[in-house]
Amino acid sequence: MTWQPPDHDGGSSVTGYIIESSKDHSNTWTRVSSSNDPTTEPQAFVDSLHPGSTYAIRITAINSIGASPASEDSVFTAKDPLTVPGPPGTPTVLEIGATFVSISWSLPDNDGGTLITGFTVEQRSVTKSLGDEDFPWVGVHGGEIVKGRDFVVEGLNSDVDYSFRIIAHNEIGSSEPSPASDSVRCSKSFVY
Repeated sequence: MTWQPPDHDGGSSVTGYIIESSKDHSNTWTRVSSSNDPTTEPQAFVDSLHPGSTYAIRITAINSIGASPASEDSVFTAKDPLTVPGPPGTPTVLEIGATFVSISWSLPDNDGGTLITGFTVEQRSVTKSLGDEDFPWVGVHGGEIVKGRDFVVEGLNSDVDYSFRIIAHNEIGSSEPSPASDSVRCSKSFVY
């Protein structure tokens, strides 16, 4: 965590900060640092937090005259620092053939704090008159994990409209699906 030094130092330079925490709205405040010495920089690493617990943190500035009033409490709920990734970008159609569609997509804006391990490409048949919610999403090739950010979906029918979406994976789990691509229909080869 980081914070801004106080606007006014009381006529004596700030020599350190005391960081205290309180768990789950208790009135008990505990120093964050394992030593009783204040930290000298306006930053600190707070560890030993329990995911799901709510914490309040407050900072007190120290100088040769004494201690400032504590800052306003900063309240947060601790989370595991690693999460599932955000959704990838909307798939873009690169090429359409008689029985295939080539697509690509962008990386998620958020990787969840760990490397993306791959992607699942999903497709569904789209019939305009029935609406696109009538058919389920199906993993292409049994939901195999794709390592790159482009893929050729093969074995498609030329008389059906298809839409595609992508799911990103990391060591924690799977993202929400990307927005669906515009629907396309296989035809003679066409490059975008």
